[in-house]
Amino acid sequence: MIHRKTVFVLGAGASMPYGFPSGDQLIDEIVAIASDQDCMRTFRLANFKEEDVEAFARDLADSDPPSIDSFLEYRQEFLQIGKLAIVLALAGKQLDSTLSRSYRKEPAGQRAWYDYLWREMLASKDHWRQ
Repeated sequence: MIHRKTVFVLGAGASMPYGFPSGDQLIDEIVAIASDQDCMRTFRLANFKEEDVEAFARDLADSDPPSIDSFLEYRQEFLQIGKLAIVLALAGKQLDSTLSRSYRKEPAGQRAWYDYLWREMLASKDHWRQ
């Protein structure tokens, strides 16, 4: 039984059953955002220079990091641009349809592990002891 407050720290791939990208896919989408004119307008509205956004995307693509988080950990000069890029990449992916019960069970017989974990956490204390 867990007796202390516990936080689960999960990578991007943990949410793939809900329609979110893997870590590699997220990096690819973030790199692509720098060439999207609508997204570039958003960066400019947030007072980022276009050349800084392009440098961020180029360096991210060239570095081939294991995750966007690991890239930003060592490239603090891109932290704020990176945060906005993550938001832009993920904003349209949180859909009611991908959070629905039927979606979580696709493909047939496979359940998203968040759902499984939640159900297990709600189980009786005796169940946890086993």
